[in-house]
Amino acid sequence: MNCYYVSPNASRGGIMARILVVEDDQELARQLVDWLRHEEHFVELVLDGLSACKSLQDHKFDLLILDWELPRKTGLEICRDYRATGGPAAIIMLTGRSSPDDRSAGLDSGADDYLVKPFHLKELSSRVRAVLRRTLRSDMSGITSKLLPIGVCPLCNAIFDAKADVCVDHGLPLRKELVDGGRGVFGDKYTLEAVIGRGGMSTVFRAHDDAGKTYAVKVLELVHIQDHTQLKRFQQEAEILSRLSHPNIVGVYDFAADEARPYIVMDYIEGRPLSRALDCNEEFPLFRCMKIFKQTCEGMAHAHAHGVIHRDLKPSNLLLDCTSGKETVQIVDFGVAKYFGEGVEETTTDLRLTRTGEVFGTSLYMSPEQALGREPDPRSDIYSLGCIMYELVTGQPPFTGRTALEVLHKQINDTAPPMNTKPGKSTLPPGLVRIVQRSLEKRPEARPSTMLDLLRSLDAVIVY
Repeated sequence: MNCYYVSPNASRGGIMARILVVEDDQELARQLVDWLRHEEHFVELVLDGLSACKSLQDHKFDLLILDWELPRKTGLEICRDYRATGGPAAIIMLTGRSSPDDRSAGLDSGADDYLVKPFHLKELSSRVRAVLRRTLRSDMSGITSKLLPIGVCPLCNAIFDAKADVCVDHGLPLRKELVDGGRGVFGDKYTLEAVIGRGGMSTVFRAHDDAGKTYAVKVLELVHIQDHTQLKRFQQEAEILSRLSHPNIVGVYDFAADEARPYIVMDYIEGRPLSRALDCNEEFPLFRCMKIFKQTCEGMAHAHAHGVIHRDLKPSNLLLDCTSGKETVQIVDFGVAKYFGEGVEETTTDLRLTRTGEVFGTSLYMSPEQALGREPDPRSDIYSLGCIMYELVTGQPPFTGRTALEVLHKQINDTAPPMNTKPGKSTLPPGLVRIVQRSLEKRPEARPSTMLDLLRSLDAVIVY
């Protein structure tokens, strides 16, 4: 099954595809890849014939752009072998050979088009579009993507149903966009309805099953499917969520990490992220803050007890769910979560995907050790929660700056400013101030040792 789809950007040809470029001239290869990615295709590059054969075995492509003269195995041989095994992708042959006999040999080997070097990149674009259109017409099963309309606030980037015209929080006209929803049905039973969230790696859709129950379905973006590391992280997120079961952690019902479009099926939560509540200047009296703090502690204590650190606790990953009649925190987005400590099962060792020096998290809520690229542990999540607690009671994060780098420098080196409440609010209980200050200690050993210790300290604070 081909995976190209009709693009909302019709000015660039209207079709996006997964393309394998096989070219041993590195300068030309770089130009081809840059140009095709500018055209919004998803491109993989290899420099020799045997590597091309391996890529074709491991991945699915919609189009091969194949040089004739290659080291280790020629493009002509690759083309013949690929067609002999039923390879379905379209093929454009690149070569300096221009005689009629050479053209015939290239096309007879199974190529769909033949482009003589040197050529202009605009001509390549035209050939790519033409070949994909021909394949589209001859293989109607390739038109499998469902494009879902959304409205996006230009100020807060909040996502709304396509029927909405303005942002309910800011009153601004929404920017209309289309989002690729794959086939529109996942696992043969989850039918997508609307987009409810987007991140760097994935899009989250509201969906329903055959019985009419509503879910949230998180789908890995096409651009990351060929990235082994990103695919493994997505798979690990599904595995982690399937092991956790707690009222303050979003539940998972189903997942498939080996599909053409990997997805995770989760609880659908009728609520809003804490970040949006803050942006809209909602009231957060101390008793409400304390409930949010304690529920977050309880959920993260459960995760830590199962050997999982979140690494990206922040207001946008805390959903406020009011469907039960009372406000409940739901911790979401374990996309960069990580196993830690002794006793992690052998089967997860290949999923320890973080290399030393990699930085994950968001600068406003990132612990000093994460900012330095060091190994995090549960106390890193405690620091992030300390940043959230500070912001919720004072109205601003403990450290801000003009750039993420400036914020990270402060996270590593500066002491948080004194905690002053918002104007008109009562004085903060000294016990709560001490808890937040201790959670924001630069040295992990100076913070509460566990989320349960932090929870017990919060329970001891009296709020009037």
